[in-house]
Amino acid sequence: MPWVRCRQVGFLGLTGYDHWRACGSRTRLKGEAHQAVSRDLYGTRSAHTTPISLSSFPVDCGSWDCRGLQTKGGEIESLKGEWAAREGRCVAVVSSADFASGPRDATFGHVRLLFIGDVVGRPGREAVRILLPRLRQELDVAYVVANGENSAGGAGITLRTAAELFSAGVDVITTGDHVWDQREAAQLLEQHPRVLRPINYPPGVPGRGSCIVFKDGLPPLAVINAQGRTFMPVLENPFLVVPAEVERLRRETRVILIDFHAEATSEKIAFGRLLDGQVSAVLGTHTHVPTADEQIFPGGTAYLTDAGFTGPQESVLGREISAVIRRFQTQCPQRFEVARERVMLLGALLEVDPTSGRALWIRRVAESVPADLSPADAAPSEP
Repeated sequence: MPWVRCRQVGFLGLTGYDHWRACGSRTRLKGEAHQAVSRDLYGTRSAHTTPISLSSFPVDCGSWDCRGLQTKGGEIESLKGEWAAREGRCVAVVSSADFASGPRDATFGHVRLLFIGDVVGRPGREAVRILLPRLRQELDVAYVVANGENSAGGAGITLRTAAELFSAGVDVITTGDHVWDQREAAQLLEQHPRVLRPINYPPGVPGRGSCIVFKDGLPPLAVINAQGRTFMPVLENPFLVVPAEVERLRRETRVILIDFHAEATSEKIAFGRLLDGQVSAVLGTHTHVPTADEQIFPGGTAYLTDAGFTGPQESVLGREISAVIRRFQTQCPQRFEVARERVMLLGALLEVDPTSGRALWIRRVAESVPADLSPADAAPSEP
């Protein structure tokens, strides 16, 4: 069984108590007595006000990305397994509050970000619920960002559908031109700082267009939501609005992901080129059609014109095929119901060096919901 010995308290000069964690299969900590807050494999916090011995405290990192802070003043003894071969580190985890208030000399390992394309209706939400926990663990994902603007019946987002996505493991929800389709949109945006609307709406519009997420043992992630203007409702110019926000966020973290919700491929590509070297990723949404142009620009920014949509692929952009065909045949209004067949989760996975903010690689993600776990058989919820 692998062991990690951590010799000192006051990691990175923090006062109060520290969080300690080691990685691997049933990895344990052993060492001197420490005053600490320990976290078990289920995430339960056990606060200790007096020094304790960690000689037999079991820790399992589960689905966490445990490649965060390198040890200082610690040593690694006989680590085995895939994790050890890949990283060979033990990890000390500090609280987000401690990180936000203090040390900038922390050394983080590379982090993986999963971006989920437009979640369409109940089938899309169920795909996230069914697939995301496994993907977070198997792909070693640190943060998950999902576009949820079509999560409520295929048009807009509600308090309930946002809660479902957060419960499934999404960290930040982005939106786009359909953000206002549900009556409770303004309430949702005011109550949930991790539900974003495009940043280039005029001043005074409810909600926010960016946020920073903190997690124990990980570099902060900044997310910006922006909307294009070509063949779209005309908002403020994202080419002028977003660079200023990027500059502000880079004072807090170099790991910055942008969801650019736009129609025209030329606008998306130009926007990505504008921000090359300033952000970790520019990922497109809105068209619901995944593109095959994933790449790393020369400055280190990962780019994908469109991540596609998460939901029923046997459809026309997530809607029942027959109704869309009738609309084109007759030009008469039709009710576009969300389709139900061949449900998939589409998006992109990338790895980022948090010191520079540069993306190391990007690849598309396409995962099918198993037939025996079809969303059509799920418990009733919003459409």
